[in-house]
Amino acid sequence: MALQILVALGALALAMHAIPGFNNPVLADQVRISPDAAPYTLRANFDKGTAGLLLLVLFTTPIASLEQWRRVLPPTLLGAVATASIVIGIALVIGYVRPDAKVPEMAPYFLAINLLFTCIPEEAFFRGLLQERISSSRLGQAAGVWLPVAASTLLFGVVHFGGGPVFLALATVAGLGYSLAYQVTRRIEVAILVHFGVNAIHFFGFTYPYLGR
Repeated sequence: MALQILVALGALALAMHAIPGFNNPVLADQVRISPDAAPYTLRANFDKGTAGLLLLVLFTTPIASLEQWRRVLPPTLLGAVATASIVIGIALVIGYVRPDAKVPEMAPYFLAINLLFTCIPEEAFFRGLLQERISSSRLGQAAGVWLPVAASTLLFGVVHFGGGPVFLALATVAGLGYSLAYQVTRRIEVAILVHFGVNAIHFFGFTYPYLGR
């Protein structure tokens, strides 16, 4: 247990860029993906990616067969579509984004970086480590499924406070979708792919990251 806590704290420090020695190159600096979008910077955070890899290896059990992949495909698709519909629907209603179908030149490396350096590290920490450990604890078992779901959802939202209150609220709603996807399937791959699917739908179909003010 002590070793797990140390590894978790080390991974958190990596994800927060608190450990020196990593070169995190900027691949796109203050670009406007849509004419009316806020400027966007894309950075390859290798320290955060390293944290995600550590957490995946030490705290999660990967899918081991094609049959398991077949079983998780339907809930993955449902989770991604449902979560994207709710989160982006709210964002549209409040004027945070608008429809904007596009395939930017930066799409290939955006997708790779978003998967490897955003979705995997965040889901490995919030679902594979935090939610799973709460679920398997005595407190989690006594409280039922909603304690681990609520804890990982709220903490996921809180760490996005830097984007402002609207972004924090939307991230919390999205986090609920990822938490439910994990709680239903108990597969980290599902949470990762639901998260990635929501981000991809947002990137290709709507203002990214959000409308400029």
